Amino acid sequence: SKPFVIISGISGTGKTKMTQLVADYMSKVSGVDESTAFVPVRPDWTDNSHLLGWYNAIAERYETTPVLDLIIKASDAPAVPHFIILDEMNIAKVEHYFSDFLSCMESRWIDVDDRVRQEPIHLHSHVADYEAGEGSVSIPPWLDLPLNVYVVGTVNVDESTYMFSPKVLDRANVIEFNDVCLDPDSQMRESTLADPKTPGSSGFVLRSDVNPVELLSGYTPAPPKLWSRMKDEMPEHFELLLEVHEALRPYHLHFGYRVANEIAAFMLNTRKYCASGDDTLHFAFDLQVLQKILPKMHGNAAQLRGPIDSLNSVLPNYCNMSRGKLSRMTARLEQVGFASFIE
Repeated sequence: SKPFVIISGISGTGKTKMTQLVADYMSKVSGVDESTAFVPVRPDWTDNSHLLGWYNAIAERYETTPVLDLIIKASDAPAVPHFIILDEMNIAKVEHYFSDFLSCMESRWIDVDDRVRQEPIHLHSHVADYEAGEGSVSIPPWLDLPLNVYVVGTVNVDESTYMFSPKVLDRANVIEFNDVCLDPDSQMRESTLADPKTPGSSGFVLRSDVNPVELLSGYTPAPPKLWSRMKDEMPEHFELLLEVHEALRPYHLHFGYRVANEIAAFMLNTRKYCASGDDTLHFAFDLQVLQKILPKMHGNAAQLRGPIDSLNSVLPNYCNMSRGKLSRMTARLEQVGFASFIE
Protein backbone atom coordinates (compact mmCIF):
# COMPACT_ATOMS: atom_id res chain seq x y z
CA SER A 1 0.00 0.00 0.00
CA LYS A 2 2.95 2.34 0.52
CA PRO A 3 6.63 2.18 -0.58
CA PHE A 4 7.96 3.83 2.61
CA VAL A 5 7.98 2.23 6.07
CA ILE A 6 9.52 3.41 9.34
CA ILE A 7 10.39 0.73 11.91
CA SER A 8 10.81 2.06 15.43
CA GLY A 9 11.61 0.44 18.75
CA ILE A 10 14.13 -0.08 21.48
CA SER A 11 17.65 -1.03 20.46
CA GLY A 12 18.36 -4.70 19.94
CA THR A 13 14.86 -5.95 19.05
CA GLY A 14 15.77 -7.00 15.50
CA LYS A 15 14.46 -4.05 13.47
CA THR A 16 17.36 -4.05 11.02
CA LYS A 17 17.67 -7.84 10.87
CA MET A 18 13.97 -8.33 10.16
CA THR A 19 14.13 -5.81 7.32
CA GLN A 20 17.18 -7.54 5.85
CA LEU A 21 15.47 -10.93 6.07
CA VAL A 22 12.43 -9.67 4.17
CA ALA A 23 14.65 -8.16 1.47
CA ASP A 24 16.76 -11.34 1.25
CA TYR A 25 13.64 -13.46 0.93
CA MET A 26 12.35 -11.36 -1.94
CA SER A 27 15.75 -11.54 -3.61
CA LYS A 28 15.84 -15.33 -3.42
CA VAL A 29 12.26 -15.77 -4.62
CA SER A 30 12.81 -13.42 -7.58
CA GLY A 31 16.21 -14.91 -8.39
CA VAL A 32 17.92 -11.51 -8.64
CA ASP A 33 21.00 -10.78 -6.55
CA GLU A 34 22.03 -7.38 -5.22
CA SER A 35 18.48 -6.03 -5.02
CA THR A 36 19.10 -4.38 -1.63
CA ALA A 37 21.11 -1.31 -0.63
CA PHE A 38 21.96 -1.23 3.07
CA VAL A 39 22.86 2.34 4.08
CA PRO A 40 24.00 3.37 7.59
CA VAL A 41 22.89 6.99 8.01
CA ARG A 42 25.48 9.39 9.44
CA PRO A 43 24.77 12.40 11.68
CA ASP A 44 26.53 14.83 9.31
CA TRP A 45 24.14 14.28 6.38
CA THR A 46 22.68 17.64 5.36
CA ASP A 47 21.81 17.01 1.69
CA ASN A 48 20.93 14.22 -0.72
CA SER A 49 24.44 13.66 -2.09
CA HIS A 50 25.02 10.78 0.33
CA LEU A 51 22.11 8.93 -1.28
CA LEU A 52 22.06 10.19 -4.88
CA GLY A 53 25.69 11.10 -5.50
CA TRP A 54 27.17 14.34 -6.86
CA TYR A 55 28.95 15.76 -9.89
CA ASN A 56 32.72 15.87 -9.43
CA ALA A 57 33.81 19.02 -11.28
CA ILE A 58 37.51 18.22 -10.91
CA ALA A 59 37.28 14.72 -12.36
CA GLU A 60 34.40 15.76 -14.68
CA ARG A 61 32.31 12.78 -13.79
CA TYR A 62 29.36 11.89 -11.62
CA GLU A 63 30.20 10.16 -8.34
CA THR A 64 27.57 7.52 -7.70
CA THR A 65 26.38 5.78 -4.53
CA PRO A 66 24.98 2.32 -3.71
CA VAL A 67 21.48 3.83 -3.54
CA LEU A 68 21.75 5.44 -6.97
CA ASP A 69 23.20 2.23 -8.41
CA LEU A 70 20.24 0.30 -7.01
CA ILE A 71 17.70 2.76 -8.43
CA ILE A 72 19.23 2.53 -11.91
CA LYS A 73 19.35 -1.27 -11.65
CA ALA A 74 15.73 -1.41 -10.48
CA SER A 75 14.68 0.56 -13.57
CA ASP A 76 16.03 -2.26 -15.73
CA ALA A 77 14.19 -4.98 -13.76
CA PRO A 78 10.69 -3.58 -13.10
CA ALA A 79 9.26 -6.98 -12.09
CA VAL A 80 11.69 -7.37 -9.17
CA PRO A 81 11.21 -5.58 -5.80
CA HIS A 82 14.28 -3.61 -4.67
CA PHE A 83 14.86 -2.36 -1.13
CA ILE A 84 16.72 0.61 0.31
CA ILE A 85 17.37 0.11 4.04
CA LEU A 86 18.27 3.30 5.90
CA ASP A 87 19.73 2.16 9.21
CA GLU A 88 19.40 4.65 12.10
CA MET A 89 17.41 6.88 9.78
CA ASN A 90 16.82 9.65 12.31
CA ILE A 91 20.42 10.09 13.46
CA ALA A 92 20.38 12.98 10.92
CA LYS A 93 17.41 15.18 10.05
CA VAL A 94 15.37 13.19 7.57
CA GLU A 95 14.06 16.29 5.79
CA HIS A 96 17.63 17.35 4.94
CA TYR A 97 18.75 14.28 3.02
CA PHE A 98 15.50 12.49 2.10
CA SER A 99 13.20 15.29 0.93
CA ASP A 100 13.68 14.47 -2.77
CA PHE A 101 12.45 10.93 -2.21
CA LEU A 102 9.43 12.11 -0.23
CA SER A 103 8.45 14.68 -2.84
CA CYS A 104 8.90 12.22 -5.69
CA MET A 105 6.80 9.52 -3.99
CA GLU A 106 3.99 11.94 -3.19
CA SER A 107 3.95 13.48 -6.67
CA ARG A 108 2.82 10.25 -8.34
CA TRP A 109 -0.49 10.18 -10.15
CA ILE A 110 -2.26 8.04 -12.75
CA ASP A 111 -2.94 9.71 -16.11
CA VAL A 112 -5.85 9.13 -18.49
CA ASP A 113 -3.99 6.18 -20.06
CA ASP A 114 -3.63 4.47 -16.64
CA ARG A 115 0.11 5.14 -16.60
CA VAL A 116 1.86 6.23 -13.41
CA ARG A 117 3.42 9.68 -13.69
CA GLN A 118 5.70 11.42 -11.21
CA GLU A 119 7.96 14.40 -10.80
CA PRO A 120 11.58 13.34 -11.42
CA ILE A 121 14.52 13.90 -9.06
CA HIS A 122 17.12 16.40 -10.28
CA LEU A 123 20.69 15.06 -10.21
CA HIS A 124 22.80 17.49 -12.27
CA SER A 125 22.42 20.39 -14.70
CA HIS A 126 24.58 19.21 -17.56
CA VAL A 127 23.17 18.47 -21.00
CA ALA A 128 25.07 15.23 -21.50
CA ASP A 129 24.81 12.12 -19.36
CA TYR A 130 27.88 11.41 -17.24
CA GLU A 131 29.56 8.12 -16.65
CA ALA A 132 29.51 6.97 -13.03
CA GLY A 133 33.13 6.74 -11.92
CA GLU A 134 35.00 3.96 -13.69
CA GLY A 135 31.80 2.14 -14.70
CA SER A 136 29.75 2.31 -17.85
CA VAL A 137 26.44 3.35 -16.28
CA SER A 138 25.13 6.64 -17.59
CA ILE A 139 23.74 9.10 -15.06
CA PRO A 140 20.90 11.22 -16.51
CA PRO A 141 20.25 14.80 -15.39
CA TRP A 142 16.81 13.78 -14.11
CA LEU A 143 15.81 10.50 -12.48
CA ASP A 144 12.44 8.82 -12.01
CA LEU A 145 12.12 6.78 -8.83
CA PRO A 146 11.14 3.26 -10.02
CA LEU A 147 7.86 1.89 -8.73
CA ASN A 148 9.55 -1.31 -7.57
CA VAL A 149 11.81 0.48 -5.06
CA TYR A 150 10.79 0.29 -1.40
CA VAL A 151 12.41 2.33 1.38
CA VAL A 152 12.57 1.07 4.97
CA GLY A 153 14.04 3.26 7.71
CA THR A 154 14.95 1.86 11.12
CA VAL A 155 15.00 4.30 14.04
CA ASN A 156 15.90 4.50 17.70
CA VAL A 157 14.89 7.41 19.92
CA ASP A 158 17.50 8.78 22.32
CA GLU A 159 19.46 11.96 22.98
CA SER A 160 21.48 11.50 19.75
CA THR A 161 18.53 11.33 17.35
CA TYR A 162 15.91 13.65 15.86
CA MET A 163 12.15 13.28 16.04
CA PHE A 164 10.19 13.03 12.80
CA SER A 165 8.15 15.94 11.49
CA PRO A 166 4.44 15.46 10.59
CA LYS A 167 5.50 15.72 6.91
CA VAL A 168 7.55 12.53 7.24
CA LEU A 169 5.10 10.63 9.45
CA ASP A 170 2.21 11.42 7.10
CA ARG A 171 4.06 9.73 4.25
CA ALA A 172 4.96 6.47 6.00
CA ASN A 173 3.60 3.57 7.95
CA VAL A 174 5.22 3.39 11.39
CA ILE A 175 5.77 -0.10 12.80
CA GLU A 176 7.03 -0.61 16.35
CA PHE A 177 9.34 -3.35 17.63
CA ASN A 178 9.17 -2.99 21.41
CA ASP A 179 8.04 -6.36 22.72
CA VAL A 180 10.86 -8.53 24.03
CA CYS A 181 10.31 -12.10 25.20
CA LEU A 182 13.35 -14.17 26.17
CA ASP A 183 11.28 -17.35 26.59
CA PRO A 184 9.72 -18.42 23.24
CA ASP A 185 7.45 -20.96 24.94
CA SER A 186 6.09 -18.23 27.20
CA GLN A 187 5.60 -15.97 24.17
CA MET A 188 3.47 -18.63 22.47
CA ARG A 189 1.31 -19.10 25.55
CA GLU A 190 0.87 -15.49 26.56
CA SER A 191 0.83 -13.60 23.26
CA THR A 192 -2.00 -11.08 23.07
CA LEU A 193 -2.31 -11.76 19.32
CA ALA A 194 -3.68 -15.03 18.02
CA ASP A 195 -1.67 -17.22 15.67
CA PRO A 196 -2.18 -15.60 12.22
CA LYS A 197 -2.12 -19.07 10.63
CA THR A 198 -5.27 -20.04 12.50
CA PRO A 199 -8.43 -19.36 10.47
CA GLY A 200 -10.56 -16.62 11.97
CA SER A 201 -7.79 -15.21 14.16
CA SER A 202 -6.19 -11.79 14.07
CA GLY A 203 -3.38 -11.42 11.54
CA PHE A 204 -2.70 -11.45 7.81
CA VAL A 205 -2.45 -14.49 5.59
CA LEU A 206 -1.89 -13.91 1.86
CA ARG A 207 -4.35 -15.74 -0.35
CA SER A 208 -2.83 -18.86 -1.91
CA ASP A 209 -3.07 -17.38 -5.43
CA VAL A 210 -1.09 -14.23 -4.54
CA ASN A 211 2.63 -14.12 -5.36
CA PRO A 212 4.43 -11.78 -2.91
CA VAL A 213 7.01 -10.80 -5.55
CA GLU A 214 4.30 -9.82 -8.04
CA LEU A 215 2.54 -7.95 -5.25
CA LEU A 216 5.63 -5.75 -4.75
CA SER A 217 6.83 -5.61 -8.36
CA GLY A 218 5.31 -2.21 -9.09
CA TYR A 219 3.67 0.05 -6.51
CA THR A 220 0.63 1.84 -7.92
CA PRO A 221 -0.39 5.07 -6.17
CA ALA A 222 -3.85 4.98 -4.72
CA PRO A 223 -6.44 6.92 -6.74
CA PRO A 224 -7.89 9.93 -4.92
CA LYS A 225 -10.96 9.53 -2.74
CA LEU A 226 -10.52 5.82 -2.11
CA TRP A 227 -12.42 6.41 1.11
CA SER A 228 -15.56 6.60 -1.07
CA ARG A 229 -14.97 2.97 -2.07
CA MET A 230 -14.27 2.13 1.55
CA LYS A 231 -17.60 3.69 2.49
CA ASP A 232 -19.43 1.49 -0.04
CA GLU A 233 -17.52 -1.75 0.54
CA MET A 234 -16.86 -1.69 4.30
CA PRO A 235 -19.28 0.83 5.84
CA GLU A 236 -18.65 -0.29 9.44
CA HIS A 237 -14.97 0.58 9.28
CA PHE A 238 -15.62 3.76 7.30
CA GLU A 239 -17.99 5.02 9.99
CA LEU A 240 -15.40 4.17 12.60
CA LEU A 241 -12.78 6.13 10.64
CA LEU A 242 -15.11 9.14 10.69
CA GLU A 243 -15.58 8.77 14.44
CA VAL A 244 -11.81 8.70 15.00
CA HIS A 245 -11.43 11.81 12.83
CA GLU A 246 -14.14 13.69 14.69
CA ALA A 247 -12.76 12.61 18.08
CA LEU A 248 -9.46 14.32 17.25
CA ARG A 249 -10.87 17.42 15.52
CA PRO A 250 -11.46 19.50 18.70
CA TYR A 251 -7.76 19.12 19.55
CA HIS A 252 -6.54 19.93 16.04
CA LEU A 253 -5.04 16.45 15.76
CA HIS A 254 -7.38 15.22 13.03
CA PHE A 255 -5.84 13.86 9.84
CA GLY A 256 -5.93 15.06 6.24
CA TYR A 257 -7.02 13.58 2.93
CA ARG A 258 -3.69 11.81 2.35
CA VAL A 259 -3.93 9.76 5.54
CA ALA A 260 -7.61 8.95 4.97
CA ASN A 261 -6.88 7.80 1.43
CA GLU A 262 -3.93 5.64 2.47
CA ILE A 263 -5.91 4.01 5.28
CA ALA A 264 -8.63 3.21 2.75
CA ALA A 265 -6.03 1.78 0.33
CA PHE A 266 -4.61 -0.44 3.09
CA MET A 267 -8.06 -1.71 4.06
CA LEU A 268 -9.06 -2.41 0.46
CA ASN A 269 -5.75 -4.17 -0.23
CA THR A 270 -6.26 -6.31 2.87
CA ARG A 271 -9.57 -7.52 1.54
CA LYS A 272 -8.16 -8.02 -1.97
CA TYR A 273 -4.95 -9.92 -1.16
CA CYS A 274 -5.58 -11.59 2.19
CA ALA A 275 -7.73 -14.50 3.29
CA SER A 276 -10.17 -12.01 4.73
CA GLY A 277 -13.00 -11.99 7.20
CA ASP A 278 -14.28 -9.64 9.85
CA ASP A 279 -11.37 -10.46 12.17
CA THR A 280 -8.82 -9.67 9.44
CA LEU A 281 -10.44 -6.32 8.63
CA HIS A 282 -10.65 -5.44 12.34
CA PHE A 283 -6.94 -6.26 12.65
CA ALA A 284 -6.13 -4.11 9.58
CA PHE A 285 -8.07 -1.13 10.94
CA ASP A 286 -6.33 -1.43 14.31
CA LEU A 287 -2.96 -1.43 12.53
CA GLN A 288 -3.83 1.68 10.55
CA VAL A 289 -4.86 3.64 13.63
CA LEU A 290 -1.60 2.53 15.22
CA GLN A 291 0.62 3.19 12.19
CA LYS A 292 -0.95 6.24 10.53
CA ILE A 293 -2.86 8.25 13.16
CA LEU A 294 -1.22 7.77 16.56
CA PRO A 295 2.43 8.45 15.52
CA LYS A 296 1.84 12.22 15.36
CA MET A 297 0.61 12.37 18.95
CA HIS A 298 3.13 13.87 21.36
CA GLY A 299 3.06 16.55 24.03
CA ASN A 300 2.45 17.24 27.69
CA ALA A 301 -0.44 16.16 29.86
CA ALA A 302 -2.52 19.23 29.06
CA GLN A 303 -2.16 18.55 25.33
CA LEU A 304 -2.73 14.79 25.29
CA ARG A 305 -5.18 13.81 28.02
CA GLY A 306 -8.16 15.13 26.07
CA PRO A 307 -7.42 13.43 22.74
CA ILE A 308 -6.40 10.16 24.43
CA ASP A 309 -9.67 10.03 26.37
CA SER A 310 -11.63 10.96 23.24
CA LEU A 311 -10.00 8.21 21.19
CA ASN A 312 -10.54 5.62 23.90
CA SER A 313 -14.24 6.50 23.87
CA VAL A 314 -14.65 5.66 20.17
CA LEU A 315 -12.15 2.86 19.52
CA PRO A 316 -13.82 -0.57 19.76
CA ASN A 317 -12.37 -3.35 21.88
CA TYR A 318 -10.86 -5.11 18.88
CA CYS A 319 -8.43 -2.18 18.48
CA ASN A 320 -6.36 -3.73 21.27
CA MET A 321 -2.98 -2.61 19.88
CA SER A 322 -4.05 1.02 19.53
CA ARG A 323 -5.74 1.06 22.91
CA GLY A 324 -2.64 -0.53 24.43
CA LYS A 325 -0.44 2.20 22.98
CA LEU A 326 -2.77 4.90 24.33
CA SER A 327 -2.63 3.21 27.74
CA ARG A 328 1.18 3.30 27.71
CA MET A 329 1.16 6.95 26.68
CA THR A 330 -1.24 7.73 29.55
CA ALA A 331 1.06 5.98 32.01
CA ARG A 332 3.99 7.98 30.64
CA LEU A 333 2.04 11.22 31.16
CA GLU A 334 1.43 10.30 34.77
CA GLN A 335 5.10 9.48 35.32
CA VAL A 336 6.88 12.42 33.65
CA GLY A 337 4.14 14.73 32.33
CA PHE A 338 5.11 14.18 28.66
CA ALA A 339 4.57 11.39 26.15
CA SER A 340 5.13 10.62 22.48
CA PHE A 341 4.14 7.75 20.23
CA ILE A 342 7.72 6.74 19.41
CA GLU A 343 9.20 5.48 22.68
